[in-house]
Amino acid sequence: MSGKPKRRTQPKEALGGLGILVVLVGATVLAGRRLAAWGLPPWAAWLVALPCVVAAFLLLVIAVLPLTPRGRRVLGAIAQLLLREREGADLAAARQAAGTQGFVLRVGRVAVWSDRMDGAARTAAYVAGEVASRFEELLALSAPPCRKPLRILCFSAEAAFETYTQGMFVTVGRARGHYSGFWFARIAICRELAERLPSSLPATVAHEVTHFLLRASVRRRPPVWLDEGLAETLARRFGPAHRAPGRLARWLRAAQARGGLLSAAGLLALTRRKLARRWQNWDDLPSVAFVETVYTQSGGFVAFLAETWPEAFRPFLAALPCRHRARRVFARCFGLSPDEAMTQWIDAATADPAPLVPPTDDLKLRIEAELVQPILSPHASPDQRRLAIRLMGSLGYAWRADALIEILAGPDEPLRAEARRALECIAGELRGDAPHDWHPWLTALPRGVACD
Repeated sequence: MSGKPKRRTQPKEALGGLGILVVLVGATVLAGRRLAAWGLPPWAAWLVALPCVVAAFLLLVIAVLPLTPRGRRVLGAIAQLLLREREGADLAAARQAAGTQGFVLRVGRVAVWSDRMDGAARTAAYVAGEVASRFEELLALSAPPCRKPLRILCFSAEAAFETYTQGMFVTVGRARGHYSGFWFARIAICRELAERLPSSLPATVAHEVTHFLLRASVRRRPPVWLDEGLAETLARRFGPAHRAPGRLARWLRAAQARGGLLSAAGLLALTRRKLARRWQNWDDLPSVAFVETVYTQSGGFVAFLAETWPEAFRPFLAALPCRHRARRVFARCFGLSPDEAMTQWIDAATADPAPLVPPTDDLKLRIEAELVQPILSPHASPDQRRLAIRLMGSLGYAWRADALIEILAGPDEPLRAEARRALECIAGELRGDAPHDWHPWLTALPRGVACD
C-alpha cells in the first residue's frame, strides 16, 4: 500500500497569504491609531478598526473577483443557487432545461420533480425515506436526522442535466448527481448517467440523499473520505446490485499489486479541491484511477468501521474531526491508529474473494448491448469506447472479457491501457500487456462465466 505524496504549499501561495496578513494588520494598526487620535479610548479604537478593515477587505475581494474567469464562475454559481432557493424559480429553470413541464410528487418534506411520468419520482421519494431510516439506525439517532426540506430533480437526458446545472456548480464533470443548497437542499439527478451500468437510479439517489442528511445533521462539513464513504456505504444497500460478487476483493488485490491504494494518512488528508481537480481531467487514466480509488476505498473503509466498531463509529461521527485532527480523534474513539484499521480492513476484504460467476440473463443482454458493442464497434468514438471499458471493469464480471483482450491487440495505446486495467480489476491480479498474457486466465474460467 503506497500513499500519495502530500501536496506542499507553493512559495507564491505562502508569500501571498503572508502579504494579505501583513496588509490587514497594518491597515488595522493605522485605522486604530487614527481613531485613537480622534479621542476614542484605545480599546474602543481597536474594536472599531478591526471589523471595518475586514469588511473593507471583503468588499475589495468581491470587487476584484469579477475580473478573473474563475471568480466570475464562483460568483455566478452563488447567485444562481440563491436565486433558485424559491421552489417556483427552481422548477421553472428545470422545466426550461428539460423542455417539458414534468410533474411534482410531494411526500412529507420531500418534493420530487421528474420530466417523465414513469415511476422515477416515486422511486426517488421512496429511496429518500428509506435512506433517512437507515441513516437513523446507523447513527442510532433518537430523532429524525434533519427537518430541512429536500428537493430532488430527475432529468432523463444528460444535455438537460448539464443545462440545468451550468452556472450552479463550478465543477460538474460527468457526475451522475449533485447535491447543493443553502436553506433548501437540492439534488439534481441525471438518469442517463445514473442508470448506466453498474449504477442505478436508486443507488444514485441514496448517495446524494446521504450527503444531504450527513451535512444537515453535523456541526461542520465532513471530511471527503467520511462524506463520500458513508454515501457509498448506504448507496450499496439499494439495488439493483449489478456488481459481481467479490468484486471489491479482486479490485483491492489488483490495486494493491500495482501500488495504487491510498494510505490511511493520504485518505484522511484528502481535500475537496484535490478531488475536484481530478474530476475535471476525466480523459486522463491516472485521474480516473485516483477518483475510483478514493470512492472505493472510502466506501469500503467506512463500512468496515461502522460494522466492526459501531459503538465507536457513532461518537467519532459526532465529533466529526477536520482532516487536521482526524488521526488523533480516530485513535481516541477506535483505540487504534487509522493505518492499523486500514490494514485490518484490507486484510479482511482480500482474504477470500468469491469466485467469478456468470451474470443473470438480463444483465448479459445489457452488457452485450451497452458495453461490448461500443467497445468493439469501429463507429464508436474513442470517448464511448473508453467509457464502456471503464464501466466493464467497474462491473467486475468476466462475461465477454474477450472483448477487452481483443483491445489489447489493437494499435490505440490509451485504449490498451484502459483495457488492461479493466482486466486487472476483474481478475484481481496483474498479468501483462499482451493478449497472450490473458488468454490462459480466460480459458481457465469455468464454463459459462466468460461466455456461453
